[in-house]
Amino acid sequence: DIVYDRNGDKECFSSSESVQVVPFEVVAYNFNDRWIIAKSDSKAGDNPQYWIIDKQYNFSRLGYREELQRQTTGPLDSISFYKTIKTYGIDLQLKYLSNK
Repeated sequence: DIVYDRNGDKECFSSSESVQVVPFEVVAYNFNDRWIIAKSDSKAGDNPQYWIIDKQYNFSRLGYREELQRQTTGPLDSISFYKTIKTYGIDLQLKYLSNK
């Protein structure tokens, strides 16, 4: 999964200061200075879910959980995901992790 830590720790583990942004197992992702895109699979074998995270926000202030959720688009199906990244002009391709 993808977890955001508002303290900015380089290694982020679940704590009272962290928020799970993308649940389930992340099987592919990519990022640049502005965006994170990800694909996740649930352990239940449901259809893959796609996520778009806009990093252009200072999450260190109060209320960051709610703000982070507003900056995250997803879960999306594959058609909605590819339409959305085209609409936003996100020039990233998903990179699959070596175990998938």
